[in-house]
Amino acid sequence: MKKYTYYLFAFSLVFSFLSFCTNKGGYGEVFPFYTWRLFTKPSGTSTTDFRYKLYGVSEQDTVRLTNTESPLFDGNQKESMINNLGSKIDQNRNDADSKVKLYHFAKVIEPNYQKYLLVKESFNAQKIDEKDFKINTEIISELQ
Repeated sequence: MKKYTYYLFAFSLVFSFLSFCTNKGGYGEVFPFYTWRLFTKPSGTSTTDFRYKLYGVSEQDTVRLTNTESPLFDGNQKESMINNLGSKIDQNRNDADSKVKLYHFAKVIEPNYQKYLLVKESFNAQKIDEKDFKINTEIISELQ
Protein backbone atom coordinates (compact mmCIF):
# COMPACT_ATOMS: atom_id res chain seq x y z
CA MET A 1 0.00 0.00 0.00
CA LYS A 2 2.88 2.34 0.76
CA LYS A 3 4.05 2.39 -2.86
CA TYR A 4 0.61 3.54 -4.06
CA THR A 5 0.25 6.41 -1.60
CA TYR A 6 1.97 8.91 -3.90
CA TYR A 7 -0.27 7.95 -6.82
CA LEU A 8 -3.44 8.16 -4.71
CA PHE A 9 -2.43 11.58 -3.44
CA ALA A 10 -1.63 12.86 -6.94
CA PHE A 11 -4.87 11.40 -8.34
CA SER A 12 -6.94 13.05 -5.58
CA LEU A 13 -5.21 16.39 -6.03
CA VAL A 14 -5.63 16.47 -9.82
CA PHE A 15 -9.26 15.36 -9.79
CA SER A 16 -10.18 17.70 -6.94
CA PHE A 17 -8.76 20.62 -8.92
CA LEU A 18 -10.60 19.43 -12.03
CA SER A 19 -13.85 19.21 -10.03
CA PHE A 20 -13.24 22.71 -8.67
CA CYS A 21 -12.98 24.04 -12.23
CA THR A 22 -16.02 22.15 -13.55
CA ASN A 23 -18.09 23.17 -10.50
CA LYS A 24 -17.10 26.80 -11.05
CA GLY A 25 -18.26 26.50 -14.66
CA GLY A 26 -21.60 25.03 -13.59
CA TYR A 27 -21.00 21.53 -14.94
CA GLY A 28 -20.92 19.63 -11.66
CA GLU A 29 -18.11 17.64 -10.16
CA VAL A 30 -15.98 14.99 -11.84
CA PHE A 31 -14.50 13.62 -8.63
CA PRO A 32 -17.33 12.52 -6.32
CA PHE A 33 -15.46 13.43 -3.13
CA TYR A 34 -14.78 17.07 -4.01
CA THR A 35 -17.79 18.59 -2.21
CA TRP A 36 -17.32 16.44 0.88
CA ARG A 37 -15.96 18.58 3.66
CA LEU A 38 -13.67 15.85 4.90
CA PHE A 39 -10.47 17.89 4.62
CA THR A 40 -11.74 21.48 4.72
CA LYS A 41 -13.81 21.07 7.88
CA PRO A 42 -13.22 17.84 9.76
CA SER A 43 -15.60 17.01 12.57
CA GLY A 44 -15.01 18.86 15.81
CA THR A 45 -13.15 21.90 14.45
CA SER A 46 -16.12 24.23 14.77
CA THR A 47 -19.35 24.08 16.73
CA THR A 48 -21.43 26.10 14.26
CA ASP A 49 -22.39 24.78 10.86
CA PHE A 50 -24.72 26.32 8.33
CA ARG A 51 -26.67 25.55 5.18
CA TYR A 52 -28.48 27.74 2.73
CA LYS A 53 -32.06 26.82 1.88
CA LEU A 54 -34.58 28.12 -0.62
CA TYR A 55 -38.17 28.85 0.28
CA GLY A 56 -40.88 29.38 -2.32
CA VAL A 57 -43.42 32.16 -1.68
CA SER A 58 -46.85 32.28 -3.35
CA GLU A 59 -49.51 34.68 -2.07
CA GLN A 60 -49.66 33.90 1.69
CA ASP A 61 -47.87 30.54 1.70
CA THR A 62 -44.14 29.91 2.24
CA VAL A 63 -42.74 26.42 1.59
CA ARG A 64 -39.19 25.15 1.97
CA LEU A 65 -37.95 23.61 -1.27
CA THR A 66 -36.52 20.15 -0.74
CA ASN A 67 -33.41 18.90 -2.48
CA THR A 68 -34.97 15.73 -3.79
CA GLU A 69 -34.15 13.98 -7.04
CA SER A 70 -35.71 15.46 -10.18
CA PRO A 71 -35.35 14.78 -13.91
CA LEU A 72 -32.75 17.55 -14.31
CA PHE A 73 -30.81 17.51 -11.02
CA ASP A 74 -30.16 15.11 -8.19
CA GLY A 75 -30.35 16.20 -4.56
CA ASN A 76 -26.59 16.71 -4.20
CA GLN A 77 -26.44 18.99 -7.23
CA LYS A 78 -29.30 21.10 -5.89
CA GLU A 79 -27.69 21.34 -2.45
CA SER A 80 -24.33 22.26 -3.95
CA MET A 81 -25.76 24.92 -6.26
CA ILE A 82 -27.84 26.55 -3.52
CA ASN A 83 -24.93 26.53 -1.05
CA ASN A 84 -22.40 27.88 -3.58
CA LEU A 85 -24.59 30.73 -4.81
CA GLY A 86 -26.00 31.31 -1.33
CA SER A 87 -22.56 31.84 0.17
CA LYS A 88 -21.66 34.29 -2.61
CA ILE A 89 -24.85 36.26 -1.96
CA ASP A 90 -24.28 36.12 1.81
CA GLN A 91 -20.74 37.48 1.45
CA ASN A 92 -21.80 40.23 -0.96
CA ARG A 93 -25.49 41.18 -0.60
CA ASN A 94 -25.26 43.32 -3.76
CA ASP A 95 -24.12 40.41 -5.99
CA ALA A 96 -26.85 40.77 -8.63
CA ASP A 97 -25.31 38.12 -10.91
CA SER A 98 -25.51 35.38 -8.27
CA LYS A 99 -29.04 36.44 -7.30
CA VAL A 100 -30.19 36.16 -10.92
CA LYS A 101 -28.52 32.76 -11.30
CA LEU A 102 -30.11 31.44 -8.10
CA TYR A 103 -33.53 32.85 -9.08
CA HIS A 104 -33.38 31.13 -12.48
CA PHE A 105 -32.21 27.91 -10.85
CA ALA A 106 -35.13 28.07 -8.40
CA LYS A 107 -37.55 28.70 -11.29
CA VAL A 108 -36.24 25.57 -13.04
CA ILE A 109 -36.49 23.25 -10.01
CA GLU A 110 -39.77 24.67 -8.59
CA PRO A 111 -41.56 26.96 -11.09
CA ASN A 112 -44.81 27.27 -9.10
CA TYR A 113 -43.75 30.20 -6.92
CA GLN A 114 -43.84 33.95 -7.52
CA LYS A 115 -40.74 34.72 -5.48
CA TYR A 116 -38.14 32.90 -3.40
CA LEU A 117 -36.34 33.48 -0.12
CA LEU A 118 -32.72 32.53 0.45
CA VAL A 119 -32.38 31.55 4.10
CA LYS A 120 -29.25 30.72 6.08
CA GLU A 121 -29.85 28.02 8.69
CA SER A 122 -27.13 27.75 11.34
CA PHE A 123 -26.89 25.06 14.01
CA ASN A 124 -24.51 23.12 16.22
CA ALA A 125 -24.12 19.74 14.52
CA GLN A 126 -22.61 18.21 17.66
CA LYS A 127 -25.93 18.70 19.50
CA ILE A 128 -28.17 17.33 16.77
CA ASP A 129 -29.54 14.52 18.94
CA GLU A 130 -29.97 16.57 22.13
CA LYS A 131 -33.07 18.33 23.45
CA ASP A 132 -31.57 21.81 23.29
CA PHE A 133 -30.80 21.52 19.56
CA LYS A 134 -31.81 24.72 17.75
CA ILE A 135 -31.72 25.87 14.16
CA ASN A 136 -31.29 29.61 13.80
CA THR A 137 -32.62 31.11 10.58
CA GLU A 138 -31.73 34.35 8.87
CA ILE A 139 -33.26 35.63 5.63
CA ILE A 140 -30.37 36.54 3.36
CA SER A 141 -32.19 37.69 0.25
CA GLU A 142 -35.53 37.83 -1.54
CA LEU A 143 -35.33 36.63 -5.13
CA GLN A 144 -37.87 37.76 -7.72
